[in-house]
Amino acid sequence: MRNLHSSLITLLLLLGIHNVHADIVKMKDGTNYEGKITLQTPDMIKIEVSITDKIKETKTLGMPDVSEIIKTAPDDEMFGKIQTMVPTRSLVTADQYRSMLTTGPEAFLSQFAGSKHKEKVEEIKKTLEEELDKVERGNIKLEGEWYTPQDRNDFPKLIESKIVLFRMKNNAAGGRYLNNISAMRDYETLETRYFGTPAHAEAIALAQRILPVLGQQVQGLRRDVDVKNTQWEASKNALNTVDRQRVEAARAREEAQLAAAVAADKKAKIKWTRINTRSASDLDSYIKFAGDEYRRIKSYDPKLVADRAEALVKVDKLIKEGDLDRARAMLSEAAAMPISTSSSSKPPSSKGSSNYAGALSAKLNEKVADQKEIAKAAEDAKKSEALSAKLKESENKSSPEDLLDAVADANADGEEMPEKPSNVDDFDLLANAPVEKKEEPKKETTKKSKTKTKEKAERRPPPPPAPEPFPFHLIGIGLAVLAGVGIGVMKVLGIGGKKDGGSDD
Repeated sequence: MRNLHSSLITLLLLLGIHNVHADIVKMKDGTNYEGKITLQTPDMIKIEVSITDKIKETKTLGMPDVSEIIKTAPDDEMFGKIQTMVPTRSLVTADQYRSMLTTGPEAFLSQFAGSKHKEKVEEIKKTLEEELDKVERGNIKLEGEWYTPQDRNDFPKLIESKIVLFRMKNNAAGGRYLNNISAMRDYETLETRYFGTPAHAEAIALAQRILPVLGQQVQGLRRDVDVKNTQWEASKNALNTVDRQRVEAARAREEAQLAAAVAADKKAKIKWTRINTRSASDLDSYIKFAGDEYRRIKSYDPKLVADRAEALVKVDKLIKEGDLDRARAMLSEAAAMPISTSSSSKPPSSKGSSNYAGALSAKLNEKVADQKEIAKAAEDAKKSEALSAKLKESENKSSPEDLLDAVADANADGEEMPEKPSNVDDFDLLANAPVEKKEEPKKETTKKSKTKTKEKAERRPPPPPAPEPFPFHLIGIGLAVLAGVGIGVMKVLGIGGKKDGGSDD
């Protein structure tokens, strides 16, 4: 194995295919190692080499066996790191782009202005700046494809589902049981919210590969749980009282946190909850659940689901183009397409918007309603234009009555004129209407005009009563009454009688 690894490295060196930032250690026996030197002493040298993209191994070599050491120049090493920045990853944020520019091309050009890599670094810098500008304007990059804000508005289910699928793939790439559980949580999101999208079709095939691996991993945890719990108890009992209490308290806190997290998952109706790897019963339940889910998801035919998803995408595009009749016909056909060779597997109901077909049905109905509103607005505008034309023609009519007749003619299509308030005269409404001056017509009393005049008179409120004249004749009567009262009072008081000393003979 060692000879094969050394031969591959030698072949790469001969072909000139190696990382520019790698150190090279050439051995006297012809073996060469390419990687990063992590330690060098007079007696030995350590170099970290890559076995795979994610697996690295450190080689310890004796200096007497080394024939040549080629170390990477500082600008070569930094350039090698900058090269890995492009093409950029999916869903990189604006802040991440700025950080990449600051620590990458901008730092390199500042430190190594005369480097042979300057031109290439400037190209990378330009690429990052252009992509940063796109992200700042609301675009996103997903698996090498750019989506604008308008795309995300026109096809929300498609793009949102692609983001969830991308996350599922990343989680599954981790390989550990926790990664696989996270990936299945993403699958659950795709199935419950984006059923019928191309991303969901692809996720079915991925879930069918993940579940057998996850099942084996949980079974391995189940085999070891009893032994690990026994070892933990023995280690705990070997501690003194204080340390044992501290360890037990820490374990209790962990158990409480996990129980709260599982309860939160269940409350959110998440099936793929977190797992208590210290509980044999929980592991047994999880193994059964994973097996049941595998059999259920295995009943889907990824090819049939993909065909159905492709048909729904065409419907989505027809709706965007405004071809609603064809979209409705194709939607009915696509919704009826099978997704499994088994009759027991049926797609969810398309009445709700939680699946792609349901979302398209809602979008289609909304577009139809919009078209009806547009048609109604156009018809109303047409009627308004006709009314305006009639009114313009009527400006030269000879009387306000003729103008009213013109308005009535403009509404001859069946619409009723708005009713005037009963206390407003026709001429008041048309006070500002231009009327040509004409000779005063001869007075003619017709039945129609008399009736109209009578109706107007009846509608007018009666005039207030005229004040009566002051009754001046009552003044004398009042004065006489006052005089009589005055004389009576004087007699009672003895005022105005006969003088004293007088007698009657």
